[in-house]
Amino acid sequence: MRLPVYALMFAVATAQPTQPQDLSKRDQSTDRALRRLHDILRQPPGPNDAARHDAYLSLIGIGDEETVPLLLERLRIDYGTTEPVLPPGLKLGFVCTQVHLVDALRSITNTDQGMFYPRWKTWWDAHQSLPRLQWILSGFKEAGLDVIDPPDERFGLELIQELTDKSQYYSINAYRLLRGLPASKHGAWLIIAATSDQRALRLGTLRDLEQIDTPGGVDLIRRLTGDKDQEIRELADRMLKQRTFPFRAK
Repeated sequence: MRLPVYALMFAVATAQPTQPQDLSKRDQSTDRALRRLHDILRQPPGPNDAARHDAYLSLIGIGDEETVPLLLERLRIDYGTTEPVLPPGLKLGFVCTQVHLVDALRSITNTDQGMFYPRWKTWWDAHQSLPRLQWILSGFKEAGLDVIDPPDERFGLELIQELTDKSQYYSINAYRLLRGLPASKHGAWLIIAATSDQRALRLGTLRDLEQIDTPGGVDLIRRLTGDKDQEIRELADRMLKQRTFPFRAK
């Protein structure tokens, strides 16, 4: 059955994620949102394309294992089953809908298999029987992190640093793992990161506290308002104002 366009757009509008979902926790509203988004992906090409575009954006944050084959099928149907071979020096451009589709695949799986169907299908055939946590850990191991489950201090600090990575899917999955830590352990590692000589760890502390409510977080933000790095100082100042005067912060 083809859903009306207005119904598809409502489904997307009510499914927008504000944070990456914790792997171990998913409430009923997220389950309902996922079902609506999956229904959108199953719709045939046509007037529902705009809703599908926005569905991909939502799935970056809340997609799960069941989302992957639906995304792969859309990649196959909408963008073909082959990967073009380009002459040296020639680069392809991509429509934003395809980019968002692939971004959703990357964020769910924590790997990057390019923009085309064949490599993603090969990856899925080899990994679909593994738990999603294994996908995420494998992705970080391939990126050179000292992966251990459950995370120890070294891996935990690396995850905090990954929150500053330009690869969106690494940041999203670092959040997912950090959100699953015991609060005491997470808080202790944030103190180490906030007082580190490494800029990426101090900035990662703020990125962490933007998304995860951690005991003692305000004190760490306040400390970083005096950081020697201008970007860190300015971000900490904005965050502190938002925590202290949420209705006056800009």
